[in-house]
Formats: sequence, C-alpha cells, structure tokens
Amino acid sequence: MIISSAKGCRVFDSTGREYIDLSAFFGAASLGHNNPKLIEAISSQIKKLSHTMGDMYQADVYHVFTGALKRIVPPELDGFFVFLNGSDAVDTALKAAAAFTGRRGILSFRGAYHGLFSHALEATHNPFFRERFEGILCNRAVFAPYPDGYRTPDELDPADLLKSSIDIVSEKIADRSLNIGAIIVEPVQGRGGIIAPPDGFLKELRKVCSENEAVLIVDEIYTGMGRCGSLFAFEEEGVVPDILCLGKGLGGGFPVSSCAMRPEIFSVFESGSGEAVHTSTFMGNPVSCAAGIFVINEMNSGLLESVRALGDLCSGRLREWMTRFPFIGDARGRGLMRGIDIVKDKGTKEPYQALASRILIRALERGVILTIEGMYNNVIAITPPLTIEEAELTAALDILEGILIEENIG
Repeated sequence: MIISSAKGCRVFDSTGREYIDLSAFFGAASLGHNNPKLIEAISSQIKKLSHTMGDMYQADVYHVFTGALKRIVPPELDGFFVFLNGSDAVDTALKAAAAFTGRRGILSFRGAYHGLFSHALEATHNPFFRERFEGILCNRAVFAPYPDGYRTPDELDPADLLKSSIDIVSEKIADRSLNIGAIIVEPVQGRGGIIAPPDGFLKELRKVCSENEAVLIVDEIYTGMGRCGSLFAFEEEGVVPDILCLGKGLGGGFPVSSCAMRPEIFSVFESGSGEAVHTSTFMGNPVSCAAGIFVINEMNSGLLESVRALGDLCSGRLREWMTRFPFIGDARGRGLMRGIDIVKDKGTKEPYQALASRILIRALERGVILTIEGMYNNVIAITPPLTIEEAELTAALDILEGILIEENIG
C-alpha cells in the first residue's frame, strides 16, 4: 500500500482506496490525520518562522510551548528540551541521568522499546534490534523482567507478581558493580506487546529510586497525551518521575518530542561558557512547537472521557472474542491502546506469529489498518486516533471480527 492522503481516521492509498486507520500511524496521529485546526496552526507558524537556532536565539513560540508543557506536567519538572522524535528525548534523559548521578548503568526491562538511536538502543531490549549493533553498544543496561500477568517470566511469582518483580529490581540496583544510576520504564509496554503492569508498579519503582538515589525516567512517548485515557499514564499511580519523555501523539502527527526533568538534573547541561553541551540543529523548531501547543490545548476532559469510553467499548469486544476464539490468548491494554495476543494454544500460550500476520494482511485487504507488536510479533495492536468516532471504531471492529470468524472456521 502506498498512501496518498488521509483525513480523520480515514486513509487513502494511491489507487484511491479507503481504509479505517486503527494504528494512528504508530500512535502519532493522535487527533486524526490532517486535523484542519492543526494544519492551520502549523501553516500560520511556517509563514512567520519555520526555523531558528534553538540553543542560541529561540523562537517566541518555543517559550509558549514550554509554558504549555509546564501547565500539564508535574510542577517538579521544570527543565525542558524540545526535539523532533522519541529517541532524541530518551537519549537526553539517559545522558542527563548519568551525568547527574555519576553512574552510567541503566536498569531497563525485558520487552522494553525506547528507540533505536545511540543511548536509546542501549535501553531497548529486543535482541532483533540490538544484535547487529552489539559492537558499538556500551553495555550500560541490565534488564529486569517486566511484570507481565499473561506470560509471567520464570523468575516472577504469579501469585505475587508485583513483589517478586520489585525484589529483582531492588537486588539489581543494590548491586554496586552494575553502577545503576537510572531506571527507565514504560507505564504500558508498547512494542513489547501492549503489556500493562500490576497496579502499584510505578509507585514501587519510585520508592526504589528514591532509596538508592537513582533517577526514575518514565517513557510516555507512546502512552502519553491521552492514549491510555488519562493525560499521562503515570498519573494513575500518583507518582512523579524525575524525567519524563514525550513524543508521538505530542505533535498530532507532526514531529516533536520533549524531555522534561527536575531542575537540579537539568543543571548538568549548564556550561557557563556560552557553548551548548547538548543541542541539535532543529532543537525547539518553531513549527514543531506550534503543533505541540495545539495538541496540548486539545487535551481537554471531554476528549479524555471519550478515550475512556471508546476504550471500554473496545475492551468489551476484545474480551468477548477471547471466549469465542481459541487462538486469542489474551486481550489487554488501557484506553485506546489495546492488544490481542494470538496464540497456537491457550494452554501453552505459544505465540502464533503467522496467524497474526495473516489477520493483519486480511484486514488491510478489507480496508482496516492495524499494526503488530510484541516480542514474538503476535500481538495485534489497536491504537486508533483518539478522535475516532464510535461508529468508525465499531465498523472496523466488525470487519476484524468477521476475519476472526473465518479463521476460526478454517
């Protein structure tokens, strides 16, 4: 499929064929494709100023954007960097944590995906992304088991998933030979398979970091900006991270990311010489900032309520499918971030990658765009634009259900 245009939740290919988008293009088109008000905000800005020198002479719109960010993040996070993609934000976070603590080690989690550039790749777990680049990695990261209630790692006690997970995290961070200065975590793993941890997980990680003078980095690049039904997923547990990474939906489909941190951590980038020690050519890009301002202003309670309601609708359909189809082992997620775990056998939970791929292709043939996530490429992800109408979501799910029925009949 070669895409030629898109509007709202509808995508059109080069032949003019129409699709319902249940991917939001990796979750980035949070407010729908080519949102007319977003286009207007971008167009207005680009006519005035499309580029400046972010570390020297900043655009006025940059200060408006960081001011908007200050209104929505915890007040403890008062230092900001503005870049173009999620890996930029994660790189910045890990660089800051190492400089602040003087400890280069990172504790990440199995299944974690934090990006594929430089420091971000260090914290990304999947061997597929790492193997051919092992020679240039610095082996800064150790990986603890993520508390997955469906495929519980062998080291974790299913009866007390949270405690056994935190015990391992505590053991690793207390091992001074690992020199761990930061824990980086996704509140819900995205590329790892749409895995939500037990309640209290982030709160316990916050406690471990505080007790060990380590930095807690929360990666909300996928989960943030309303995706899970609240502005940020970490809010559900009432924790405050030391560093917060945002991206994807922050720009509504336009490239912008941010790394927000406590001011004492932010101070590691102060040089006192007039020369920036951490920057990039397009840092604080004015057009990106204009997109971010628009998205933040659209994150009202009405939108979040709609995300929760549509998430409940989606969850109900998926849970019902679990009872009907022997190849659906699990259906999980939060808000409009849902995953369907395709298996060969519900007892063994063996992933069924070929079937997941076939479902994705058949859905595309029938006009629905999906993506596949998970360590085994067997989890069908449903992450539509947050602005999708109930009728559109229902129509797409009806198409998907028809495919599942056909697969079940064989």
